[in-house]
Amino acid sequence: MDFSQRMSMKEAAAYLGRSTHWLSVNRERLEIPAYLIGGYYYFLKEDLDKWIEDQQTTLKRPKGSRKSVRSLPLSPITL
Repeated sequence: MDFSQRMSMKEAAAYLGRSTHWLSVNRERLEIPAYLIGGYYYFLKEDLDKWIEDQQTTLKRPKGSRKSVRSLPLSPITL
């Protein structure tokens, strides 16, 4: 880890395309990696890149992992 390349909250929010408010509110909930140094949070680009990659793979679903409603067999209706 190269802490000389650390980003402030403002820089990290800009890097993620979000506001500083969004980052401060969601940092812990979304497990965005950060370091608390002297009462301020700092972020490393390499950690943010890995977090982004992890988020993208988590959101992708393998093909065929969820059946479409149309592919489910219909059961006969009995009256």
